[in-house]
Order: sequence, then structure tokens, then C-alpha cells
Amino acid sequence: MTSSDNYTYLEPVAKLLTLGEPEQFAAEWIDYASIGLCSEHIPELTRMVGDDKLNFSDTGSVSVWAPLHAWRALGQMRAVSAVDALLSQLYLVDENDDDWMTSDYPRVFGMIGTPAIPALSAYLADEKKTLFSRICAMHCLEKIGEMEPLARKQCVDILVGNLRNYERQDPALNAFLILYLKELKSVESIDAIRQAYLSDSVDIDVLGDLEDVEIELGLRSARSTPRQKRTHLPDFDIFSRLGMEDAEDSVPFVNTSRKTGRNDPCPCGSSKKYKKCCLQ
Repeated sequence: MTSSDNYTYLEPVAKLLTLGEPEQFAAEWIDYASIGLCSEHIPELTRMVGDDKLNFSDTGSVSVWAPLHAWRALGQMRAVSAVDALLSQLYLVDENDDDWMTSDYPRVFGMIGTPAIPALSAYLADEKKTLFSRICAMHCLEKIGEMEPLARKQCVDILVGNLRNYERQDPALNAFLILYLKELKSVESIDAIRQAYLSDSVDIDVLGDLEDVEIELGLRSARSTPRQKRTHLPDFDIFSRLGMEDAEDSVPFVNTSRKTGRNDPCPCGSSKKYKKCCLQ
């Protein structure tokens, strides 16, 4: 057994306690098989993902990054048995402001694939879950639909089914459902999308107004009316909270009406937080 910062795991899982913070926005992840991890380690990796001592430890410690490496390893192993445990930690998106989880989980679940769809669907439909955790769950579904063409229709149907509840849902939730339908190029969902917009139930800060979406889906070539003014101003830096690298591609206009906060998206358009970009 190996102990690091008072956390004890068997080798080679214990190696994850010493890897530390990965390079931010790096396209390639560590090949965890290269350090000896394989399917027999799935139970211990699953335990590490849910280890509260690690998840709530000192942010300056090396071992605090171990759960991240564990969920990446589980994704590479396509660990279907870990799906429920992975989703049980999704509350950390809100409780810990975990930008890494929101950035990584769609890729992890994209690797796990179709077997994860029922659990993700149930999580997304649970109105007791927090806003950002539900948005992350729908992003995971979108990623599965993108990576597995045969699963696309199932993922689209789930997203549309949730969008039909637009009247009782947060406008930001509806907007992200539409965003991920757009990412799946779901022209067939346009009727549900129009209904949500026409009921004024969509936060246009996220993706723009209905005409913007119709243009994105190839249903119109140009606007026929002036772009709508914002109606639902969020009090959070929503794209930075979701770890979205392509935020500048999704938001057709930039808020210049207030001073940029440290945790806001940088006004330069990089989609990084201001404190990690032009504030430096």
C-alpha cells in the first residue's frame, strides 16, 4: 500500500495521488493504461472519484487532483459499472464550482457511450438536481450522440422531451437544451425549439434568439428582424462555470455594459476566465 497526504490506495491506483494538476485545455489525456491501470482497478478508481477527503481537501495539494485522474481513467476503460457513481458526484459542479468536472464529464461519458444513456436521461429529468449539474448531464448526452451516430436519435429524443417542459424550467436550462440540439444538428427538433422561444422561456444570452438558431440550423440564410434585446440576464458567468471552450462560437454578442469580474468570461473572446487571461 502507498499513502500520500494520508490517503491510502493500492498501487497502481495510488499513482494518481501524485500526478497533480493536468495541463489546462490539453487535447490529450494521460494514457492511464501506461501506468498500469486496467479493468481490475475499476472498483478502486470508482471509490477514488467519490472520496470526499480528496474532493474537499486543500486545493493546493497534489492529491486533490486524484479524482479527476480517476474519472478520466474510468472513461478510457469505458467503465459502465461506474456510471452511477460518476453521476453521484455531479453535485460538485455547483458545490465545488468544479470547472474541470463540467469540462471532462462529457468526454468521459462520450467514451463510455450508449450504456450510460438511461442514467443520464434520469438525471437530466430530475428537477431536484441543480441547474449546472443538469446542464452537464445534457452535455454528456450530446457528446454520446456526437460520438456514436447510432445513438444520436435517442439522445435527441431525450433532449427534446425535456425541452417540452419549457414552461416550468429555468430559461437557461431550456437554452442549453437548444444549444446541444443545435450541436447535434437536430433540424427535426425545430418545432419544439420554436415553441420554447415563442413562449419567452429561453435565455437568449446563451445562444441568441430564434432567428439565430434557425440560421445555425440552416433553416434561414439571414435575419429578417433586428436581434432581440436580452430578457433573462443571468447572475453567473455561465460559460466559464460550464468549462466551455467554444463559448465564443455559441454566444453571438458580448456584454459590455458592466465591469468584467474576475470569474467572468474574458471580454477578449478567449472563453477563459478573465482572471486567467487578460487580467494577468
